[in-house]
Amino acid sequence: MKSISVAPMRLAENRSVRLVGRVAFAVCFLGFSPLMLANAGVTNYKVVFSAIGVFLFGLAAATNLIGRADSLDLRGMEATKPLKATGLVLVVVISAAFIALWLLQIQEAK
Repeated sequence: MKSISVAPMRLAENRSVRLVGRVAFAVCFLGFSPLMLANAGVTNYKVVFSAIGVFLFGLAAATNLIGRADSLDLRGMEATKPLKATGLVLVVVISAAFIALWLLQIQEAK
């Protein structure tokens, strides 16, 4: 009798989506943590609340990307080009938002 594997297939297209989700996690943590440390003694709530919002949005979107890649693996389907493009755009948008918040923090600290 032949055994059937129930482990999900790891498709190459889905690995790239999963990688983009992990990069989005890294950008969120690397953008958020130093910004909060830099804002420790400054009462600049506009930057703090904006950074928290960008951080939560990034976490939700990155988790969604990784979950989407996992669900596609379970169904044996490959990720589409729009999904991969959305993931890349997400990383760029989160990075740009944290850069803008850093510039705002530097401008208000002067």
